Amino acid sequence: MTIFSQSILKAKHDAPSRTTVSDASKDRIRADLEAASQMVRAKKLLPKYDENKDGFLDRGEVVKLLTDLDTSTPPGTKPEEEEIDFIMKQADVEGTWLGQADG
Repeated sequence: MTIFSQSILKAKHDAPSRTTVSDASKDRIRADLEAASQMVRAKKLLPKYDENKDGFLDRGEVVKLLTDLDTSTPPGTKPEEEEIDFIMKQADVEGTWLGQADG
């Protein structure tokens, strides 16, 4: 046996064994990667649309972002009020949308 073939056998022996990953696990990993990718994109977009630099997007800033990024309508088409309301409510983790805070 040559030194080369001994190295290959050692590398095969030292290599971690392959494990089988279920389809559900693969789907979860893909979803996690997609979510991470979206988070990175959002963090890049926030400074562009956060005009008052408070670290949040207010209603007008969200409208501008949605208007600019929507490819399903003609350029410059603003989202419907119901769409904006829905997004603002979903993003309202502190319960302060439209002054609805408890404090």
